[in-house]
Amino acid sequence: CSPPRRQYPIIEKQIERLDRAFAKVKEDLKDGEEYDDSGPSEARDFAIMRLVEMGEAEAAHRLAKLWGRAFIYDDDELAKLAKKRKEKYLQWGDTSVGSQTVAPDVSSDPALFLVEFEAMLQSDPDSPIGFDCEFGDEGTQGV
Repeated sequence: CSPPRRQYPIIEKQIERLDRAFAKVKEDLKDGEEYDDSGPSEARDFAIMRLVEMGEAEAAHRLAKLWGRAFIYDDDELAKLAKKRKEKYLQWGDTSVGSQTVAPDVSSDPALFLVEFEAMLQSDPDSPIGFDCEFGDEGTQGV
């Protein structure tokens, strides 16, 4: 799942906010207090790596260039990162996780949701749990 193109400026703005926050911390320090200025650099590396993991190498390259970061496009490394991400996150087509072999029915009844949630927890307490929630204007009351 890749972020819509309009979200890339949001990444840039968040990094700018982070830069301002670190500058303010540095400005507010008293003489002699230590300051670790690696935060903005680590945030940039984190953003670039997340984009690469999502298969958005072009966006990662663009931001790396904008931020003066080194970026090497390596197909093998990208394949490893994509595999790692697929193992880490539930994929759209996955219908079997842990002991849950079929995707549950859509529910808009809070009481039923709580019953099913408890049953899911009891069936396999160590398995990961994720939810896909949508809210609409259909007038239904739900969880």
